[in-house]
Amino acid sequence: MPGDVGRVLVESGILTAEEVSRIVAHANEHALTFGESAKVLGLLSDKDLVPGIHRKLPLEYFHLQPKFFPVATIATIPLASILKWGVLPLGRKHSYSFFKKKETLNVGCLNPTDKNLKESMVSVLPQPTGIHLYFILVDEFFLILEQYYGVGTSELEKMDESDLHPMIVQFLEDSQSTIA
Repeated sequence: MPGDVGRVLVESGILTAEEVSRIVAHANEHALTFGESAKVLGLLSDKDLVPGIHRKLPLEYFHLQPKFFPVATIATIPLASILKWGVLPLGRKHSYSFFKKKETLNVGCLNPTDKNLKESMVSVLPQPTGIHLYFILVDEFFLILEQYYGVGTSELEKMDESDLHPMIVQFLEDSQSTIA
């Protein structure tokens, strides 16, 4: 069966092998991730994906609560990059070893499995730093984006889709179809 995500979902009884094959075919045809395709096809929601997967795959889930968002990190990643990559700065961690201090930026991501994400982020960070990625939910991402960055869905809908992460685009399309 293709991919760990599909295997985990079948083993958990959330999907059948046939549904996984359908999702994979759709994902390949439309250049989407497995989760994005599953949601488009109506076979899974964010809430279906998170509990079973984050325990079994090498993804750490970070539950975002707006009242605990670290305001000090807001300017760490430029807003254009936040929207393009689907990321949010979650805070900095300092660790010390013999004669050495290491700083790690914790980053919440809509797709932490993106192999180029860390490399892209290093190019815009103000200083050399380690990066630790966490999986975050789209609806929580939108709450933080609106409350702390002042960017709501109406502003995002006016933007060119090429400037937005595919999951942001999908969320906007889903919210439009819900209204209609």
